[in-house]
Amino acid sequence: MCAIVQCNFGQTRMGASVTVHNLHVGYDGAEVLKGVSVRLEDSAFVGVVGPNGSGKTTLLRSMSRVLRPSSGTVEIDGRDIYSIPARDFARCVGVVP
Repeated sequence: MCAIVQCNFGQTRMGASVTVHNLHVGYDGAEVLKGVSVRLEDSAFVGVVGPNGSGKTTLLRSMSRVLRPSSGTVEIDGRDIYSIPARDFARCVGVVP
């Protein structure tokens, strides 16, 4: 799965920083991500590595609004992703499964 984030919320640059803070996400009552926090700087190229079932895809799905976290936040350039209208979000985040 690949995710690309390029936003222009009133700024001249096209890259965007992504911040995940204290993210908790699960399926059917089983918590998969517990308190995950990460900051990805503008134009960073990042790989997520781990064994099967460690939460890599769950993290990307949470960052792309496919899964809603039970707690914690995901922000793009300081804006919570759920405060961004769906149309604007779709214009700045691309995900290839």
